[in-house]
Amino acid sequence: MIKSIVHIFSKSAQSLAERITHRTVRQLPEQNTQSEAPIYHGNPESFISPHVDVRAMVDEIQARVGANFGIWRTSEQIFKEVAGTGMGHADGVMMIGRENGTSCVMMLKPHADEIVITHEILHAHYSIVQRGPFLFQEGCEITKQVSNDLEHLYVIREELKYYDETEKWFAEYSAVNNQQDLKFNLFMRWAILNAIFPDRAYSSEVFKYLAFNQWHQQANKFADRVISLMDDHEALVEFVALQLLGRSEVVKEVGIWRVKSDSTGLTERVRQFSSGEPNPIMAG
Repeated sequence: MIKSIVHIFSKSAQSLAERITHRTVRQLPEQNTQSEAPIYHGNPESFISPHVDVRAMVDEIQARVGANFGIWRTSEQIFKEVAGTGMGHADGVMMIGRENGTSCVMMLKPHADEIVITHEILHAHYSIVQRGPFLFQEGCEITKQVSNDLEHLYVIREELKYYDETEKWFAEYSAVNNQQDLKFNLFMRWAILNAIFPDRAYSSEVFKYLAFNQWHQQANKFADRVISLMDDHEALVEFVALQLLGRSEVVKEVGIWRVKSDSTGLTERVRQFSSGEPNPIMAG
């Protein structure tokens, strides 16, 4: 199974990660030094990448957040504590204190390789240096996944410049889970496939599923709009937020579209979209 990488924003996880980041190797218990060790913590010379551009991104992130920036390889136990039980499939997570912009912590599983590290650096660079906006509700898996997918429109394209991960990402976004994937999830995947793998999108399981359910015309319209907005990150997040939730359910803040509904209300909105009810923007 392809292991996806997730970007989470969580105050509790951020607090724990900051405590870990403020330690030094000498302060770590001897038995944990192999499983909880810094790959990068404040010293640009300590981070090694074969790609000059990636090293430059690390410098730019460091310049924005100062001492509260670290890349840590952790034990499976600590990773689970930081990322949460629902993120056990991931190889790495990136957490930011976006509301005050003072911290950025990347946590990696013991086996995470150079590609995983680069992927998380690209997420961090998008969020902190480019100030990419995102959809947010504390502790909500739906908004977390949508924001992660939107960032992947940038992150995956950049990652493919450095590593040939085409098959991995095509497999991840072309698959369909009939029991879990809602209509909106499939629309997002279809948009990403068309943006990043336009020559292969129509061979995907996602397209077959959309066509079978006669959703492909609406999905194409959604994908075309997403692709047209890819260079305007704020407009893209606004479009997707309003598509998913409607104008009455989100409020725009600095760099954030914050969801008004609680988790129950948000889940119901997603189900309404999935049931095919009229959507104000797509219908127009």
